[in-house]
Amino acid sequence: MVDNEDADQYQEFGEWFYSVAHGYGGTSRYAWLNRTPAAYARFFTTLKKSGVYELFEIVPKTENASNHALYEIRIDNVPVDSVYLDQNEGSGNWKSITTLSLPKEVPVEVRVIDSGKSTQGAVLRADAVKFLLIREVTDIADETDEQIPETYRLSQNFPNPFNASTTIRFNLPQRERVQLNVYNLLGKHIKTLLDGEAPAGVHRIIWDGRNQSGQTVSSGIYYYSLRTPNFTQMKKMILLK
Repeated sequence: MVDNEDADQYQEFGEWFYSVAHGYGGTSRYAWLNRTPAAYARFFTTLKKSGVYELFEIVPKTENASNHALYEIRIDNVPVDSVYLDQNEGSGNWKSITTLSLPKEVPVEVRVIDSGKSTQGAVLRADAVKFLLIREVTDIADETDEQIPETYRLSQNFPNPFNASTTIRFNLPQRERVQLNVYNLLGKHIKTLLDGEAPAGVHRIIWDGRNQSGQTVSSGIYYYSLRTPNFTQMKKMILLK
């Protein structure tokens, strides 16, 4: 839980004011929309456990807030997800922002931003956010059953973010040709991890953060893609140094 009153975990940019209303704690904050520079606030923390979290936000009961507020999630200052929310809908109660995998002992933050795209409302509101642990992750395996899988599956790499190497796990229900590639944010091919026949089963491939030439790549967001004649899927991963 991070509240706007937590001075060591909350920070504002632009001109903000105290509101007479509040949804959590004793106070809440607001900023006028469409000002220069655009206002935003950041709630930041460090989690004790790696796992899948559902993120929530709360603002006071309101009818004059932004209907297109941008909520941006960052891990170690790298944007990993963003969601637009109508702050009036469900106001006064905790409202889900998104669900995603988050690491322990790495700075995580939620930014609420004036997107400049609101079509109603006069203010951007900030009150509190919370991180609800749904499932703790301690290992790459989400399952212990190593029998032949019945369906295709590309799992989230682990750890994620990572700073040296990470493991990518995928399931094949039958033997077939497999391509597993890594791309950067611009879609440029970085590394082929697998290109050939693979038997049915659960497979784990390690990527050491190097490109096809053996050079270490820079920090940032990367994508890994699994492709077979019958299945294609891509997921995002974050390299931090």
